[in-house]
Amino acid sequence: MKTNRKPFRSCFCDRYNCPDSEYEARALIKCLYLRARFLAPVLRFYQPSLFDQDFELIRRLGKTTGRLEANSEILRFHDLNLEAGFLRGVLRLRVSGRKASQLAARLFGQARCTARATAVSEVGSWQPQGVTALSNNQSPGAEVVAEVMDGAFPGKILEPNS
Repeated sequence: MKTNRKPFRSCFCDRYNCPDSEYEARALIKCLYLRARFLAPVLRFYQPSLFDQDFELIRRLGKTTGRLEANSEILRFHDLNLEAGFLRGVLRLRVSGRKASQLAARLFGQARCTARATAVSEVGSWQPQGVTALSNNQSPGAEVVAEVMDGAFPGKILEPNS
């Protein structure tokens, strides 16, 4: 069963309770390096074009519907910043690719959990084939394979059946 995924923009607005019109500004602040968060309002006043590439990344991220797609956009952004100037390159007054990637992972993980929980409540009990769910104290060697196995519940401790 394939589920329709919500775009990054919708997941962000749902998670942070912001109207769609505030998405770009709020997502930018979440993804900026810490020093850039404090300086961004002043820098945008004096040099409005400084964050154009960052806003472009935020807009492109808003259209993505999965982590791989989001990470692809972040890598594209990274390539654009290879020859950044002093403010963007040395002082890092720009979006952090790592923060953007972590945000995408959280948002798409949350959307996946919500979609799967809904699907399970409609269908009943669900278990990936060949896998047994364990509580956290049952097997210290159990692997968290939710990120690897498509269809597993994120964060659930799983171990192959013996």
